[in-house]
Amino acid sequence: MPHCLHSEKLLSRPQQPDELLDSRMLYHFRNRNYSPSLGRRRRQDPFGYVDGMSLFEYVRSSPETLTDPLGTEVSEGDYPDRPRNAPPYAGHTSFVPDLRLIDYMVVNCEYKQNPRDPADNGYNIVVTAPGAFVKIVLDKRGSFVDRSLPAGLRSLVFVHESYHFKIAEIAAAAATREIQKLRVERFYRCDKDDLKLVSAHAEKEFSAQAVKIMQKHMKKQAPIQQAYDDATNHGRNGAAQQAWQLMIDLWAFMGALP
Repeated sequence: MPHCLHSEKLLSRPQQPDELLDSRMLYHFRNRNYSPSLGRRRRQDPFGYVDGMSLFEYVRSSPETLTDPLGTEVSEGDYPDRPRNAPPYAGHTSFVPDLRLIDYMVVNCEYKQNPRDPADNGYNIVVTAPGAFVKIVLDKRGSFVDRSLPAGLRSLVFVHESYHFKIAEIAAAAATREIQKLRVERFYRCDKDDLKLVSAHAEKEFSAQAVKIMQKHMKKQAPIQQAYDDATNHGRNGAAQQAWQLMIDLWAFMGALP
């Protein structure tokens, strides 16, 4: 069950236990090795398709939130145990859409004629942010997996919750692409002394439009999250869960939600 918040803070990647880089440039995770150059495990998952449809994929391509210290199965990672005041679910995922924009904004100023009035001169200001991005971060305050459940059921619940996170990541990727193409161009009739002020005004307008883009994509994914919960009975329907995992993986491959 997802819940969406907004924050300007970005959590760091959790430390992975038993990571040692050897002379062959491989990370050791007890039962299996990870190759950074290949971007995957060197061996297939010995337990089969318990963590998804790829036998070589590392933590379902979500190292920001998931861990696999033994090399055999994805663990709950940063998901805390069920708190006393938790909603009536076996698991819950709360995520934060974090817009990284300010450090990536590019402001170009050019003194020129007003395109609408050749007799009028001023500054044409163009604001872009080709390196900006939206990052989805697990919010531990609102996320949990009930560890009192039997191991098999708890594993199903955790996989279900991690795919809530993946849906949000797909929406964030789409928002990122749109923001990186965003361009705000404005002409200001002003003196050079006022250039800093009008540039700040154009940057503020760009930021407002970028936030709207992010909010639009996060709003789009909300009903999909609810449909995912309803169809899979919060992960308890194994067949429906597998079908949705395949569908979500396909959306991730295509880079967009339907």
